[in-house]
Amino acid sequence: MMNNMNLAIKIKLVALSVCLSACQSNYHSSINDEVEIPAQWQNSVPDVPNGTKLVQWVKSDRLNQLIEQALKNNQTIQINQLEVQKANLTLDRAGAVFWPQLDLSLSANRSKSDDAISNQFRAGLSASYEIDLWGKLSDAQKAAQYNYQAALSQLEQSQLELVSSVSSQWLQMLATYQQVELSKQRLINVQGNLDIVENGYKAGLNSALDVYLTRNSLESEKSNLVQQQASFAEQSRQLALLLGGYPKQDLWVGESFPEVDFTLLKGIPTELVKQRPDVQSAWLNIMINNANLAIAHKNRFPSFQLSANVSDSQSNLSDLFSQGIAWSLSASLLQPIFDAGQLATLEKQAEIELNQAELSYVQVLYNALEEIETGLNQLKSLKAQLESSERSRDNAILAEELAFEQYKRGLTDYSDYLSTQRTAFNAKNQVIEIKRQIITNQIALHQALGGDSAIERNRLETQED
Repeated sequence: MMNNMNLAIKIKLVALSVCLSACQSNYHSSINDEVEIPAQWQNSVPDVPNGTKLVQWVKSDRLNQLIEQALKNNQTIQINQLEVQKANLTLDRAGAVFWPQLDLSLSANRSKSDDAISNQFRAGLSASYEIDLWGKLSDAQKAAQYNYQAALSQLEQSQLELVSSVSSQWLQMLATYQQVELSKQRLINVQGNLDIVENGYKAGLNSALDVYLTRNSLESEKSNLVQQQASFAEQSRQLALLLGGYPKQDLWVGESFPEVDFTLLKGIPTELVKQRPDVQSAWLNIMINNANLAIAHKNRFPSFQLSANVSDSQSNLSDLFSQGIAWSLSASLLQPIFDAGQLATLEKQAEIELNQAELSYVQVLYNALEEIETGLNQLKSLKAQLESSERSRDNAILAEELAFEQYKRGLTDYSDYLSTQRTAFNAKNQVIEIKRQIITNQIALHQALGGDSAIERNRLETQED
């Protein structure tokens, strides 16, 4: 995540916000009134004045480096950036129709008749201009503008998804790394236990069963360690792909989870959710289809065009336009009369596509609300789980130590000690996993509420107020 957002991005964010506000004020639909959105979240939200950027509350320089590298090199991001460029060119082309079209023609002809050779040179300039009487061309330009803004939103959404994927993959690697280190330590402990048990067996203090059980435990731990190392290598390759490079497996991720100081944007659900780029894109899709419907309707009206031509024809090239010119002015009207219902069908199709876009918007909006509500509920649940898991881990460690002491004194069987040992190991792994889930959940919530871009828009809007 870049530390300083450049001016161009800021301008685009402000332009997008202004455009969306204008869109929502100019488009008259009952779709927003039909959407049921509560006044507040069902789950509690931290009481903070506004959110903080990801780089500020996830205190990890390594993660920030990985995110910056991914945003720069990831192929999906580059493809979406090219889509924005294409949409911008389409917008330029849509604006060009408001200018007259000028064409220059030049020709030369040489012919022979009755042993006489003649030359003929022609030059002409023609201009044509369509009068946008019904606003059809203006609607096409609006559609192109909405399409450009939608491309920006899709780029922002792909960046959000990439940041989430990189963060999640990195946290998974951190958890696996810690589990690998835990397995290595457990392997050392089991090897030490085997030495003790084998020496006791030689001295006649332990049974052969204890030796076999310990050897079995040692081989099981070796197998578990190999599996975890393979998982770490696979996760490393997956992260390398997200970074846009060769899927190598030697990425350094760190040794411990970063400190987090998570805060959320404060506001009612409607205000927050509508800042998400996927929701903005869905709304812009409505605007695009609304403009297309207007175009389909106005295609049934007459079109007016003005044209002018200036030309000259001479036998010598140097005489062109020296002895007078020919010119013409014309106006034309084209009114569709009979097309077997094609234009009416296209208008009806455009209306159906608008209705589909409205329903898709509602679906995206509800999915966003569900994602946030679920994330808030999971955050509360995971924190409670972590407290219980840490107490369980501490008790399991004490139980493991006690069981080994009792075994050495002959008070319990070795199988009892192995059971407490596995319980302690699983409890430690569970704490690592829940810590990973908590940070992953917080990053997902941050992204679900629009990520850093939403926070930047909120900051800029606050400054304007």
